[in-house]
Amino acid sequence: VSQSRYDNFRTNNEESHSLLGYCCYKMQNYTKAESELRIALSIDDDNVTTMYNLAKVYSKTDQGNRIPNLLEKILRLRPNYKPAKKWLAQLSGG
Repeated sequence: VSQSRYDNFRTNNEESHSLLGYCCYKMQNYTKAESELRIALSIDDDNVTTMYNLAKVYSKTDQGNRIPNLLEKILRLRPNYKPAKKWLAQLSGG
């Protein structure tokens, strides 16, 4: 399904927006990726995978200052989420 056809579909399904956001990230369309991931989080704001993918989008844009807070939120929700722990430790210099 092309992105334009998907845009016309307009779903309120969190998983669909999250998946589309990740696909846009992989295609280096960071503006659309951020938009879709934010929509997904507006539906389910506790999805740590979506948050982590949004942090990855921030790392590719001029929003790196948002990454630590997002990683900390992930770790509050899921303390043993290893990718977030590792990334936060790298940002902290440890």
